[in-house]
Amino acid sequence: MQLPSWLTYDNVMGALITLIAGIILRVLKTPKDNERAALLTTLANSAAANAVNLMPDRPWAELLQATVQRLAAESTVPTHNTQKLETAALAALVRLGKTQNGAS
Repeated sequence: MQLPSWLTYDNVMGALITLIAGIILRVLKTPKDNERAALLTTLANSAAANAVNLMPDRPWAELLQATVQRLAAESTVPTHNTQKLETAALAALVRLGKTQNGAS
């Protein structure tokens, strides 16, 4: 059986090395869970600060909703799970001193 002329040892090894290098880079570049959590916290803090700054007198529920909407619209947010976004937004608002009972 005759192999195609392009199927040489060098071509096969080059493709194999490229594939292995791609897999290794993918593993190294994929963010770890703690990095994803830190990014979500940072984005939530920014979104909450923006919501509080734009709407300082709005009820807590509206601030939470605005923060979640801003987080969901962010292209670099590491998750689009609504529950996780709401939890991060809630924590960010609390860090800013905004609570559900109206304390500032």
